[in-house]
Amino acid sequence: MSKTYASILLFLFSSTLCGGQVQFIDVTEETGISITGSNYGIAVGDFDNDGWEDLLFSMYRSRNYLYKNNGDRTFSEVGMEVGLTEEENTLTSIFVDFDNDGDLDIYAGNSDGPDHFYINDAGTFKESSWDLNIVNSLGQVRSVNAADVNNDGFIDIYISRPNLENILWINEAGKSFTNLVYLYGLTSTEVAQGSIFCDIDQDGDQDLFLVHDDKKKNILYRNNGDESFTEVGAEMGFDFAGFGMGIDVGDINQDGWMDIYLTNLYENKLYINNNGTTLSEVSYEMKVDDLGMAWSTSLEDVDNDGDKDIYISNDTYFQGPSRPNVLYINNQDSFSIIDTNTVLTAPYASYGHVFSDIDQDGDLDIIVANIKEDKSQVLLNTSQNLKSARIKLIGSQSNYEAIGARVVIHSGGSILADQVTAGQGYASQSSPMLHFGIPAEYVKIDSLTVFWPSGSISTLRDVFPSTSPIIIEEGETTSISAHAHNEISWKRLNSKTFLIEDDQEEYDRFELYSLDGRKFYEGKIQNHIITWDTSLPSLSYTILIRGKYKQSAIRIILP
Repeated sequence: MSKTYASILLFLFSSTLCGGQVQFIDVTEETGISITGSNYGIAVGDFDNDGWEDLLFSMYRSRNYLYKNNGDRTFSEVGMEVGLTEEENTLTSIFVDFDNDGDLDIYAGNSDGPDHFYINDAGTFKESSWDLNIVNSLGQVRSVNAADVNNDGFIDIYISRPNLENILWINEAGKSFTNLVYLYGLTSTEVAQGSIFCDIDQDGDQDLFLVHDDKKKNILYRNNGDESFTEVGAEMGFDFAGFGMGIDVGDINQDGWMDIYLTNLYENKLYINNNGTTLSEVSYEMKVDDLGMAWSTSLEDVDNDGDKDIYISNDTYFQGPSRPNVLYINNQDSFSIIDTNTVLTAPYASYGHVFSDIDQDGDLDIIVANIKEDKSQVLLNTSQNLKSARIKLIGSQSNYEAIGARVVIHSGGSILADQVTAGQGYASQSSPMLHFGIPAEYVKIDSLTVFWPSGSISTLRDVFPSTSPIIIEEGETTSISAHAHNEISWKRLNSKTFLIEDDQEEYDRFELYSLDGRKFYEGKIQNHIITWDTSLPSLSYTILIRGKYKQSAIRIILP
């Protein structure tokens, strides 16, 4: 059934910088998350579709832990009750919607035991590896990554295993998987660690980066678009041979092309993308050649100033070059280290980490996976007074999660770009929402363009700020947040009448939407009164309230 959508884009304003400094606090105890032991990786995803991102901790020598986000900066561990009962040596996991049904399934990559695939059925999980033909998957899995490698609208999964042939699970229309690693030519058997898919040359298909340990050359497989890949690491300048561990992608220099950062024992490496032709290694010049025993890394805008910063997890206990975790702040021409906050630089055995706005206040928080007896940490971003935008994409011709989609924002002469990935850093998966810091001087976004994996393009113009995430569905020109925040004070007078208690703005019209984006009513606002003269189904709604200089949204439930 077709749906009618209005021209709505709701931006989420954030709180970030205070006096020019990034501020984090450790709220692990307050959140109720208690993880001690061998936690190598974390995955972020909203497994129960309640609008709040949950956390899956991959555990070695115990069952995995799934913490449900309660929406109040606390979490509840629900793994056993939702079906995650297997006890394996899990090193890495990802959330992935393999059957495009709108909920997140789980792939758990294990060591010394078979991998597990859990199908999500309304918030509970069923172990279904055998049913989906995920067999013969033994080995130390170091990285699990997902992308639609053949552009058929279904997500495929790549498994990286040290000194063993890697696995490519091709998705058979959401029914099962087939290992076609030979057909596609992705048969690396090097000392695998981190991996990531990224359309490095912007030709519409997903290329694959493999990071290797033990002085084995890194590999870049270029997707030929015909169910085959070609190794172009040397040609592109990516064939560095070191002790690599993790990798992430992001647009470091705001030119619209994805750049690459990888962690390493000794110097880490930053590669600038030369318009998809070659990669230039600029670690020393940009002052990001960290010398620690680095594992995971993320390219995210921590201070919401519009450019990508770099966070690194280091194993401080490693016998050799030893440094704590590092946050590099992007100054555009180089980076500087934030090293005065002991929360960010905690000297533990840190391996994986993820970024997620766990409290939905518009800035990115960090969850760090520590091993040995160090507790894994939840670091809350408490910086102040800048704005950001979170973008959630929903595919229709493309895979439902829009993994592989690229978003480019033009505003005030600046270009901000990012891509949806599934699996990055080391053994981890950050939020699937794209997070863009918006520089303070920009009043609006001039244009926002989505390049979908299917090849379709969506462009939205003149986007003004509000306080909700942007949700964009492929094939639809507009959408509305399923979880709008109350930005203004209001009072219910009766089931069809509401009073706006905001004297700072003169609102003149409103539109009423169900949470799936259907428009039910529109009308004028008179004397701060919203009312309608028709019966409506008993649903949750969002009321979009428009004024000359401002638009707001409130959430209501009609009995």
